[in-house]
Formats: sequence, structure tokens, C-alpha cells
Amino acid sequence: MTRYDAMSTAFEEVTILDKPALFTPLRIGRNTIPVGYHLYEVRHDDDCQGDAVQIALGIAVNHWGSLITRDEIVLSPDGYLDIEPMGLNYCVGDCHSMEGFMEKYPLTQGIAEHCRICGGEVFGYGSNIKMPLCREHYVKTCQLTCYFHSRDECPYPGTDAKWSAVAEMLESQRKEGLRCES
Repeated sequence: MTRYDAMSTAFEEVTILDKPALFTPLRIGRNTIPVGYHLYEVRHDDDCQGDAVQIALGIAVNHWGSLITRDEIVLSPDGYLDIEPMGLNYCVGDCHSMEGFMEKYPLTQGIAEHCRICGGEVFGYGSNIKMPLCREHYVKTCQLTCYFHSRDECPYPGTDAKWSAVAEMLESQRKEGLRCES
């Protein structure tokens, strides 16, 4: 499935469960979401009437679109949240870009200011290792995740041994003074 960059995609400002959000019918790449913001996907009804009925971190069947919020939405233990069709409201604002949304709805809680490896600007927190990373190192941790998945060595949050090794590898790079090329 093709995933799009949140920073270059056109959005519609909406509210989801009375929280401001950006919506697009496209699938957005999780690694393009700025740190502190949250990505969810929306499922539409089985009758294809265009009613949003569920949100989750990922939707495979009946994908309606992607949502980006500043405020976290608490999902059920199974990773989904059923919503009423009126829970997603369109045409509520004038933001049409991630950059505009970030200006209109800035983060209210502090985040780390520097990449733990190279000291660069923080883009996100590495998958399962909770370490502030620049865009290049964030992407590298995502590539490691894909590598583990392709080898059926999927590291889930409960499987800390592999991610401890990844964190140690990244920390050793930081100590050696490796810098990003960008």
C-alpha cells in the first residue's frame, strides 16, 4: 500500500470526538508524522454510505481515510474505537496542511529538543525504543522494524531484548559521534 508524507499532503480540518484533527482519504506514513502528533485511520460502514464507524492505528478493510490529532485518542484494548457516524465532523476549520495545523494547535506538553544520536532536530521517537531521534535516525529505526518483520522476528513492546539491542546500537553510534548527512 502506498503511504503519503503528512508534510506534503492536503488535508481537511475536522473534529473527531470533539477534538481538532486533520483528515485525508489517503494513507499517511507513520514515519512522516511530527513528534507529539498522533496518526489514526478511519473505517467506513459496510454499506459504503461514507459513514465513519471506527478508528484505529491501522485499518486494512473499508479504509475511509487518515486522521492526525494533537490530542491522543484512547483506543480499546483491542486497538479499535467504535464511533457514531456523527463523531467525525467535516468542514469545521480552515487548516489544509500539517504545518498549518501545527501552528493552530501547538503541542501543550514538552518534548525532547535534540536527537540522542547526533544532536539534530527531533522528528520523532524511535519505534519501541522511546528515544528522541532526527528524521534520518527515525527512518533507520523504522527500517530496522521492517527488517525484523521480514525475518519473522517481530519485536513487540513486550519483547524488549531485541529493542534493547537496537537502543544500544543507536547509543553506541551517538557516543562515537556519528552525524547525520542532512
